[in-house]
Order: sequence, then C-alpha cells, then structure tokens
Amino acid sequence: MGIEAPLGCERQHSSGPPATTFASLARVRVPARRAFWYHEPASFNQDIRHWDVRSVTAMGAMFISSALSTPNYDSLLVGWDQRELNDNVPFDAYGVKYSAGQPTLAHERVVADHHWTIAGAGQQLPPPTIASLSPGTGLTDGGTRVTISGTGFLPNSYVTIGGSQCSVVETSATSMVCTTSPHMPGPVDAVVSNPDGQSVTSANGFVFFYPRVPNVPGTPLATIKDAEIVADWTQPNDYGKPVLWYYLEYSDDAMSWKPRLVSPAENHVVLWGLRQSLRDVCARSVVFRVTAVNVVGWSGVS
Repeated sequence: MGIEAPLGCERQHSSGPPATTFASLARVRVPARRAFWYHEPASFNQDIRHWDVRSVTAMGAMFISSALSTPNYDSLLVGWDQRELNDNVPFDAYGVKYSAGQPTLAHERVVADHHWTIAGAGQQLPPPTIASLSPGTGLTDGGTRVTISGTGFLPNSYVTIGGSQCSVVETSATSMVCTTSPHMPGPVDAVVSNPDGQSVTSANGFVFFYPRVPNVPGTPLATIKDAEIVADWTQPNDYGKPVLWYYLEYSDDAMSWKPRLVSPAENHVVLWGLRQSLRDVCARSVVFRVTAVNVVGWSGVS
C-alpha cells in the first residue's frame, strides 16, 4: 500500500515503511497544491481539527478502514467547518461515524456550502438510555443478576455498577442482563457504554447492602380442609440470602406451642392428628406463628 509523501519529503513505497508518519504529519501544515492525501490509515486516530486544509483538492480514501473515533471525527468536522475550504473536494470516510448536534450541522454545511462529496461517513446511532434496573438493590458480596431496561444498547456494550464491571450475559437493543461484582454498601451509579464511545449513566441507580436476615413472613392464614388444617403465609424478602427453612409454631390450647420445620420450597403446612376432634378444633382457636431463617439469622416472628 503506497503513501503519498508531502512535498519536500522523500516518496515512500509499499516495499518499506514510510518515513513520515501520521503522528508527525498531525503537527505540520499541509503543503500547497496538495491533491491526494493518505490511503487506508488503518491505525490512525487523532484530533486533526487544526490541520490547514485550505489547499487540498482531493481526499479520496482518506479514512477508509481507519480507526478514527467518533469524538475525533466530530472534532475534525467542527474544526474544518470553521476554516477556508476548497470547493468540490471528494472525501472518503467509509466506516467513520459522527454525532448528532454540532458535528451534524458542520457536516451539512461543508456539503452544502463547499459542495464536498463525503462518502461513507454516517451519523452515529443515538446514545443509549436507561429506563430502569431490576432489581435496584444487591448484596455487597456481588452475584446479583440485574436486568437493565432502556434503548440503544449494542453488541459488546459494557456495564459498570459502582465503577466495577457488571459481567454482561445477555444483550438486546432494549435490555441487558449482567452480574454484579463485590462492592461496598450504598447507592452507586450504573453506566452502560456502547462500543461507539457513547454512554449513559443512571445516577445512584443501584444500591449495595450487607447481607441481612429475612423480613418477617406474612401472618399465617389457617383454612380447614376436611380433617386437616392448612396454614399459608406469604414469603418474605430474603435480601439475596435464600431462606433455609421456616420455623412454624402452632397452639390449640393457648398454653403450649408446637414446632414444625417447613421446607423453603413451600410456604404452607398441613396439620392433622390434633388431639381434639375436628368439631372441637372448629370450636376452639388454633394460633399460628412463623419465622424465616437464612444464613445470616432468624427473622422476627409473624
């Protein structure tokens, strides 16, 4: 691949590396009568808004397959739009993107006022947005699976929560699922960064908390079914540390309490064989209370 050398510099050939690099050219003025610039600068990514391009008449293939970032191309458009330019300059920038707003207006003015033919460059996609995080809280030891809802997410988007990586496991244009890393307690920012350089922040959008005991389970509700009594209760919030078991107690004489351990997979228990007959049971009250237990400790009694 040949590179056209500036006037006064030795011409380079594809058989050897060029003596004049893009890094050095970014600091010099472009010579007069320059017709053709550079072809396929694969590793070039600099802010060249200050280049003097008044004498340039053609820039074909200038940024084809380049690594020019959107921020640097935005700067180029805005900077060159404020300079004297030749008319009818062909300018190739396939694969390069520019942002909405001032860069787009600069692009439109260069095309309309100077009749440049800018081929390949396209407006950048809208920035991502975050509508919600679910759940919005998680344990300090990490491992919380968070669903981020919004718009404009791209493949290979990157997520941080509290400045730490949230490992992405699923991505679509409107939803991302990631797993949190360990973090100190408190509210933190959630950030989604797209590979095109755009990002969005949900300020204090997530809260880390230390592990804790479950909430108090809902008050058991007793129902008589045939010769059985079924006690049901609502499951508590376990704060990320699953309930290991429920400790149910019941009393049918208001004097003593009888315990029953209940699997965490259930939130009800069937009692039968009470010492009173069904008729007596119906005539007397049976009182229930339940406690939830996880690795942190015991909840209050319902």
